[in-house]
Amino acid sequence: MKLFAPRLRFGCNQCGDCCRQMRVPLSHADVLRIRRLRPDQPLASWIQVYPAEPDDLEAVWIGERLSLLTLRTRPETGCIFLNQNRCGIYAARPRPCRSWPFERGSRQLRIAPAYALMVSLSCESTPFKDHKAVEAEIDASQREYAQFRQLVQAWNQAVVKVPERQTLEAFVHYLTSVAEPAP
Repeated sequence: MKLFAPRLRFGCNQCGDCCRQMRVPLSHADVLRIRRLRPDQPLASWIQVYPAEPDDLEAVWIGERLSLLTLRTRPETGCIFLNQNRCGIYAARPRPCRSWPFERGSRQLRIAPAYALMVSLSCESTPFKDHKAVEAEIDASQREYAQFRQLVQAWNQAVVKVPERQTLEAFVHYLTSVAEPAP
């Protein structure tokens, strides 16, 4: 029986590999934060719409199909906001970026298994000490996504039979009108 959990080892070396390889889902709060930072940038230039399964709670009716919203990526360079291995929207970056590569295990913070290989190959192996900040981001993300699911459900019920209203711009306008401003 282990009395002490192994120490987390992770350090960002700003290589940008996570930004080149991840598909980052967006909540309403992420969209509103980025929109506030980049108000003149067309939505379709930074939001990618992917087909979704009908049972996905974050699937939004866009263009007569259920879709998931993610940050747009470029094939060779990854995230649309990655520039010389730096985040161009760091202050407004989505919650999944803020807590990467961590998740809450059954009792403690851990490296998410889906990212363990990338972390071992790309990131520094230094003792990680900022547990509380990452746990706070994970908690905030869970709250945001719970609210996002409610907003999506209301949106989907309102537009399911009105295809002309199922646009990305209309969805973001809806979010702007009903959601609290994202911090």
